[in-house]
Amino acid sequence: MADRAPPLPVLGLVADAFTTVSANLPALQRLGRGPFVVALVLGLAFGAMQPFPWAPMAGLAMGVGYAWFSFGVFRLVLLGPDRAVLPAAPDRGVDGPLIRRSNLGTFMLRALGLAVLMALGIGAVMMVVVYPLAVLPMAPAEQQAMLTRPGLFIAGSLILSTVLAALPVGIPVVRLATVLPMTAIERDTTLAAAWALSRGHGLRLTLALLVLAAPFLLGYAALEATLAMLAGMAGADGPGFLAHLMALALATAMGMTLTALISVAMARAWTVMAP
Repeated sequence: MADRAPPLPVLGLVADAFTTVSANLPALQRLGRGPFVVALVLGLAFGAMQPFPWAPMAGLAMGVGYAWFSFGVFRLVLLGPDRAVLPAAPDRGVDGPLIRRSNLGTFMLRALGLAVLMALGIGAVMMVVVYPLAVLPMAPAEQQAMLTRPGLFIAGSLILSTVLAALPVGIPVVRLATVLPMTAIERDTTLAAAWALSRGHGLRLTLALLVLAAPFLLGYAALEATLAMLAGMAGADGPGFLAHLMALALATAMGMTLTALISVAMARAWTVMAP
């Protein structure tokens, strides 16, 4: 019987993620230019900083940019800077060399599919647990006052739902997500194989990712609170376009940073789990 992989070090993964990202900032900035623009444009198109009622659609749309960036981060960590960016296709000619098709499309579909699965779990927790406990006990006047600040309420509800769903929903999704490192480096595998490979590691890896995400969730809540405060001071229904754009750019930058940290942690975890 093959020896089992050692337990994943939760704090070790967190520390290594920050260290690796800090040491590779120039390379990550180059990889992230295109994905940042894509996420920002899609966030504007779907109203990402106006969470009610477009938050799920905006998050999924912006996830296209984050998934693209994650693909590059996995390749940077596991293959090195020289292979982080896929080679450009050559000009077509009679004797032109053929470049093997990359797994970017497969990676994007799997990453977005897992994101949808996690979002459905968070949404279920919000509707079954958070909303009944937070809203239904309110008096009608309090519910009406809450609805005048939907962005702040939805942001707080999303964060609370994410925390509550972190273990019952997060562990299965994170275990399945171990398919992504291999897909990114063109050593494709199946979801069933990823599930078997991550057996016994789901809790520790989920805790490491939750520790990485915690400061960014708090930062997003603070950003939403600031926008709500500015809107109240201005006596308007929402902040102006400039404030909206600056807030979205900041939220996108936070999302890109979190994507890099999570991708590094998952790549390191895969190297421990893989035979």
